[in-house]
Amino acid sequence: MHSITKYCPRCNKQFECYQDSITECKCFSINLSSEELDIIRNVYDDCICPDCLLEIKGKYKSLKENVRKEFLSKYIWEIIGNNN
Repeated sequence: MHSITKYCPRCNKQFECYQDSITECKCFSINLSSEELDIIRNVYDDCICPDCLLEIKGKYKSLKENVRKEFLSKYIWEIIGNNN
């Protein structure tokens, strides 16, 4: 099990990634919907830290509960928003 030190492209925080052993990675325990994954994949080319994954998941859930589905794409930057 070999980890890679990465910097989150969203918050610049350093984190350990276990891309060769994904079940060991902290992100593995974060259940993301296909919509949440699509949003993240459309914005970032590499892994983002677990804290940012959880924040994006929370923002998406909140917006999804309060905004009609056809308008969610208009809020992409509010969902993804860089927290710096």
